[in-house]
Amino acid sequence: MKNIITLCFAIFAGAFSGFSQNFDLHVCVETACDGAPIGGVQLSPYYLPGDTIFPMPDSNGCYVYHGLPSGTAYLVAPGKNDDALNGVNAMDLVLVSRHILGIQPLPSPYSLMAADVNMSGSITAFDIVESRKLILGIYTQFPNNGVSWRFVDADFTFPNPQNPFQSLVPGTVTVPDFWIDSVVTVSFKGIKTGDVDCSAIPAFAPSADDREAVALTIPDARLQRGEVVDLPIRLGQAGEWSALQSAFYFDPELLEIQSVTPGSLPGMDTSDFALSRAGALNMVWFDIVPQQIGGDENLVTVRVRALAPVRVSDAISLSATGMLSEIFSEAGTSHKIQLEFTDSRTVAENGITGIAFQPNPTQAGTTISLRLAGPETVSVSLTDLSGRIVWTDRRNLDAGTNMVDIPATAFPQAGLYLWRLSAGDKSANGKVFKY
Repeated sequence: MKNIITLCFAIFAGAFSGFSQNFDLHVCVETACDGAPIGGVQLSPYYLPGDTIFPMPDSNGCYVYHGLPSGTAYLVAPGKNDDALNGVNAMDLVLVSRHILGIQPLPSPYSLMAADVNMSGSITAFDIVESRKLILGIYTQFPNNGVSWRFVDADFTFPNPQNPFQSLVPGTVTVPDFWIDSVVTVSFKGIKTGDVDCSAIPAFAPSADDREAVALTIPDARLQRGEVVDLPIRLGQAGEWSALQSAFYFDPELLEIQSVTPGSLPGMDTSDFALSRAGALNMVWFDIVPQQIGGDENLVTVRVRALAPVRVSDAISLSATGMLSEIFSEAGTSHKIQLEFTDSRTVAENGITGIAFQPNPTQAGTTISLRLAGPETVSVSLTDLSGRIVWTDRRNLDAGTNMVDIPATAFPQAGLYLWRLSAGDKSANGKVFKY
């Protein structure tokens, strides 16, 4: 009997002699969109007898607990609840709307979870309403969702990827009592609440913004104290657009916003604007069908009263805080927005509306956009400063917004050219510069 007991003890000790007394626990947290490491993730320290072990970031974007003793189970529960607006934009509203209508289903269980901003276990128009309020600055966080990021065990397989709400999705991982390996790795997928188009910045700092810029134009003028003026805000580049959002700042010591009137964008109404603080005007617009927008169309008209003698361009800017000012193409490509102030006297003469050149100045060719109330025969001509006609074009155009391309070959050399546009008994003229 004594020999049997001795043998059993030897087997028991041998079975555990291969376990590492200590191991390193690596916690890797990446976006469900593209696998980029997520910065600023909160992980609790482990309080052990006589020691507290904190997670430390490593060079791979993971977090490491060094020297954890085996023999204890460890619960890993990542969290991140900052910057609710990060990645939430007007294009998300387009994509969620298309999903609800069955036009373009969201592609993954992670994007479906991101769209459910009110945590109802379904995707409805109410999610769109809540996201729009966050974009406009009415909310600073989603009221029915306590976290800006959700995390899912990367090894979890959704039983029904088309409906992730049918199952309990694990947001934590438990490391068992004993490990033979000296390094243990657990991984999570991060989902930014409300970010359906995967535009959230997951790292510690944003990268340089090298996106192409599209201009919003506002007529410039010098105002006297007490003067009231309507300022139409227009798009400087005609084209097809799916969504637009912009945050303006009207210096409240110089201008008082008296009213905001929706322009010609389909479906836009007063609920698409918000004054989140003094002088801060936010607007958002989107449509499930891309819309042709010309340079003559008012996106919005803001009536202001001057509180002191001021030049409009000295009192209005794009806000540097809060939501990004950006516009989205049909394919969802994001372009940053910049403000351009135009001489109010350059408004098209004799009733021709919507005349805009993009680009001007130009290095090659340029495009004229114009809006016609009805079908017209339109003539366009370019002359140099000597009065010599260098290019002409005559064509029949339909009612609505039209675009006429002026090729690079129309400009014999760099310099200033005069353009003239005629449509029936209406005409307009101006200047375009080739460099």
